[in-house]
Amino acid sequence: MIAFFSLFLFVRCSLLLLSN
Repeated sequence: MIAFFSLFLFVRCSLLLLSN
């Protein structure tokens, strides 16, 4: 569960960085 949440945060941050 924690690993899934961490992965979600990682992907979310990556998408935000790429959108800039």
